[in-house]
Amino acid sequence: MPETERLEHFNYLLILFLLFVFTDKINPQTYPDSTVHQLLLKGIDLIVDEEYDDAEKVFLTLQQLNKNLPLADIYLAGTEIAKSFDYNLPFNENKISFHLGRASAVVDKLLIEDNKNIWHIYFEALTEGYRAYYNALRGNWLSAFSDGFSAVSSSEKCLMIDTSFYDAYITVGSYKYWRSRKMDFLNWLPFIKDEQEEGIQLLNRAIKFSPYNSHLGYNSLIWIYIDRKEFGLASELAETVLVQHPKSRLFKWSYARAIEEFDKERANLVYYDILNSYEKKYDQNRINKIILKHKIAQNLMKLGKKKEASYLLKEILTYKNLTPHESEVLKDRLNRVKSHFNELNKK
Repeated sequence: MPETERLEHFNYLLILFLLFVFTDKINPQTYPDSTVHQLLLKGIDLIVDEEYDDAEKVFLTLQQLNKNLPLADIYLAGTEIAKSFDYNLPFNENKISFHLGRASAVVDKLLIEDNKNIWHIYFEALTEGYRAYYNALRGNWLSAFSDGFSAVSSSEKCLMIDTSFYDAYITVGSYKYWRSRKMDFLNWLPFIKDEQEEGIQLLNRAIKFSPYNSHLGYNSLIWIYIDRKEFGLASELAETVLVQHPKSRLFKWSYARAIEEFDKERANLVYYDILNSYEKKYDQNRINKIILKHKIAQNLMKLGKKKEASYLLKEILTYKNLTPHESEVLKDRLNRVKSHFNELNKK
């Protein structure tokens, strides 16, 4: 998948999961088994903190606790997806497909036993949602939309039983905003409703009450505010999450993207912080290093620091023998790097 604006995928891909209706009930639904609930919270927090090995251990513990639940396999797949996305590594397709396939098998069995059980229906929505998200990240849009529609159908059934699944607000808020945003050229038609503001309201509600995935709500809202050029609001939200998850590269990327619109020097400090964190792990993967150095160089160019920018661009161009994966992801960016370098060094 060609590299585009970093992390912007989250805005568009979350729309594939669920569809929701507005509710005033403020009693978030959590899994009734307290041990399962606590393991989910711990594992998800570790994913946000990019402690993927530790997160995997937690979900393996969950799997041993109850092999009749699909949650462990769902989040083991989610951990692997997040790790690959964070480090810009090729997806471990066998591992991800194995866990999602096993989760689907358990879900099917549970639904045969009781297709009215809200958690069984939710597990189906969650499994299909992750499958849709994974396929979308790989650029397999036909499968992504097919799986996404399945997730929507299951979620509607779930929410007809209980409207307090606040995790659903996240995906529905994203859905409403981006559907309207991408179809705003049709909003003049009487049967096309602009739901951008409603989407934002749902997401703001979600980050307050979502029991498990509020971080996804924050991330979606941050990128929505960036899309709306409300960079101050975007940076404030990112700062809020970074207080709880100061190591999170996901939110450092978002934070830097927001503040570079009004404080490029500060943004570069954040980009360097992210760069240093990558250099401690997966040193052979050069994708993120090149992306970050290019972003820093572009900010330096705008700040008039042409010599420093030229040095960084030249450093990027010294990278040789890129892997096929790296070359595919970086193709467009490396062309821009060459263009910027030539622009700064023309005589």
